[in-house]
Amino acid sequence: MSSGYFLLFESMLDSVLYARDQYLADDGLVYPDRCSISLVAVSDMQKYGERIAFWEDVYGFKMTCMKKAVIQEPVVDVLKPETVISEPAVVKTIDCGSVMVSELEFSVDFVLKITASTMCTVSASTLTLHQQTHKQTRCITCRTQASIFRANQGCQL
Repeated sequence: MSSGYFLLFESMLDSVLYARDQYLADDGLVYPDRCSISLVAVSDMQKYGERIAFWEDVYGFKMTCMKKAVIQEPVVDVLKPETVISEPAVVKTIDCGSVMVSELEFSVDFVLKITASTMCTVSASTLTLHQQTHKQTRCITCRTQASIFRANQGCQL
């Protein structure tokens, strides 16, 4: 089974679900059997400077028009735990054994409880894979950063 990043970001979950529906025995199991997607707010001024503020002066040229395009691009990165400034909000739980492809496109309202008084530079998604085996649950967490910078606007996500 691929990591959670590839399953969702690279749209491989569709292929896994096709294989499940076509080839899995009636009593077969899919691993991981569940995953959840959570969002957190992040304050990382270093990454903000490298990715967004960078465009204010590119070798002497003001290229601030590029910020709008860069903000829309997702970025996969490892976050330092100390940069997380909110409690996680679970926005979707997926049962890999029964989910249909049509259920993978969704929108959901969510609220982030901010835990630190600082500027929010990004929201980040976290994918946790759950593998149920004989009364034990093994959780694997993969963190992916979604570039939604809101510089000088607080945490208006």
